[in-house]
Amino acid sequence: MGLDQIIKESIREVVREEIHAALASFQQQSQPNKVMRVKEAAAFLNIAVCRMYELANHPKFPVIREGRKLLFLQKDLEAWLEAQKEVI
Repeated sequence: MGLDQIIKESIREVVREEIHAALASFQQQSQPNKVMRVKEAAAFLNIAVCRMYELANHPKFPVIREGRKLLFLQKDLEAWLEAQKEVI
């Protein structure tokens, strides 16, 4: 494998990663009313699942309780994040 081939493969890999990241970002933006469960919401906020449960117990945190299930709207979580910036 020559140097040219190594460079081409490296560039392809970087382009693939960037396209994948851009698509994931676009999909999140195109689904603002997406309903998420605890694990998905925790991943969206980049926090641990146990922290998500703690936050869900706060009265001002945007959670929908359906029986024992906790559900979260993506747009509500985004609004909550924006409000947290203003507090800090």
